[in-house]
Formats: sequence, structure tokens, C-alpha cells
Amino acid sequence: MKKLILISALLLVASNGWAYSETDLIKLKAINACEGCDLSVANLTGENLGGANLNDANLSGADLRKANIRRANLSGVDLSKANLSGVDLRQANLTGANLTGADLRKANIRRAHLNDADLRDAILYKTNFRRANLSGADLTGVDLTGTNLTDTHLRKTNFRRANLSFADLSGADLGGANLDEADLRGVNLSFADLRGANLSFADLRGVNLSFADLRGVNLTSANLTGVDFTGVNLCYANLTTTILKNAKLVGAKFCKT
Repeated sequence: MKKLILISALLLVASNGWAYSETDLIKLKAINACEGCDLSVANLTGENLGGANLNDANLSGADLRKANIRRANLSGVDLSKANLSGVDLRQANLTGANLTGADLRKANIRRAHLNDADLRDAILYKTNFRRANLSGADLTGVDLTGTNLTDTHLRKTNFRRANLSFADLSGADLGGANLDEADLRGVNLSFADLRGANLSFADLRGVNLSFADLRGVNLTSANLTGVDFTGVNLCYANLTTTILKNAKLVGAKFCKT
């Protein structure tokens, strides 16, 4: 009889197709914490997980649409291919998180910490990253069209071949960032810090770089047609074979360029 009950229970679990640990899910909902838990493919739509401790948890493929994860500890968490559209992640800790292929459309990530996070292939349409910290994050080839990245920390962030067209990066810290071959058409980079950044072969047509700091920036073979360089510091910048057609250079500072 006991054997029959056990078999029935196993069949029930199999038919539900659960990939996560039911015990871990119950624990999370009970105490709002579950470090290292397996919550892969779990349905957490609309859940209130504000301040939750999910350090190193597995949430790959989980459905977290419109969930509240504000100020949660998600450091080292696996959120690959998770659905995070419309999620509130303000001030959350996502340091070193795996967000490859995650859907973050219209998510609010203001002031969140995503240092060294992997965001390759993530969907970031209209995501709000204002004042977030993405230093050292990998955004290779990601589409960030029209994204709000004002006042963000992007030191040594990898944007190689990323599409940042018409994004707002005003006041952002991009020191040492890699923007090689990136699409930056129409981007607002006014007052941004780009010291030592790599913008080789990047498309910056129509970009607003007024009062930005471009000391030591690499602009080799970049397209700077129609760029506004008003008040820009270009000391030690590399402008080899750069296209400067119709660029505005009023008040720009050149020294050893």
C-alpha cells in the first residue's frame, strides 16, 4: 500500500512537470528567504518578494512578471531566460547575476546593483536603469534602444556591438567601457564621463556629447557625423580616420589628440 502511494505521488509530480523544489517554494513564501534554492521555472507572477534573500538561487526560466523584488538580495542568482517584464527591481542586489536571455521589458531597475552581471541576449525594451550600477556587466550585442541609462555607473561595462540608439546616457559614468562597434545614433551623452572608453568603429551620428569628458577615449574609425562636441574635453583622444563631418566643435578642448 505504501509503495502504491509513493508511486502515485511520483506520478503526480511528473504530470505537473515541476522543475523547481516545492519545498523551496513553500519556504520562500513562508519566510521570504531561500538562499541557494531551486526555483527554476517556478510561477511567481505578481508575487511580493520585496527584501527577499535569494542569494545564489536558481530562478532560471521562472515567471516573475510584475513581481515586486525591490531591495531583494539576488546576488549570484541564475535568472537566465526568466520572465521579468514589468518587475520592480529598484535597489535590488543583482551582483554577478546570470540574466542571459531574460525578458526585462519595462522593468524598473533604478538604483539596482548589477555589477559584473551577465545580460547577453536579454530583452531590455524600455527598461529603466536610471542610477543603477552596471559596472563590469556584459551587455554584448544587447538591444538597448531608447533605454533610460541616465546617471548610471557603467565603468568597464561591455557594450560591444550593442544597439544603444536614442538611449539616454546623460551624466553616465562610462570610464573604460567597451563600446566597440556599438550603435549610438541619436544618443544623449551630455555630461557623461567617457575617459578611457573604447568607441572604435562605433556609429555616433547625431549624438549629443556636449560637456562630456572624452579624455583618452578611443574613437578610431568612429562615425561622428553631426555630433555635438560643445565644451567637450578631447585631450589624448584617438581620432585616427574618424569621420567628423558637420560636427559641432565650439569650445571643444584638443591637446595631444
